[in-house]
Amino acid sequence: MQLEQHVWTATARVAGQSTVEYALVGALVVIAAAGAMTLLGGEVTTVFSRITTTLSGAAPAGH
Repeated sequence: MQLEQHVWTATARVAGQSTVEYALVGALVVIAAAGAMTLLGGEVTTVFSRITTTLSGAAPAGH
């Protein structure tokens, strides 16, 4: 009976460690994405502005 309890305790401990590791990796991904958006935000805005300008110029005059 004690062996079974030890196995369940060890399994729960490993599952808990995995959960914490996934949470840390998720947090790092969020931080990296936020940093990338901050660095590239101005460039993305410029690209979409150019696209909007190009498409506006390509529209027929009556529309």
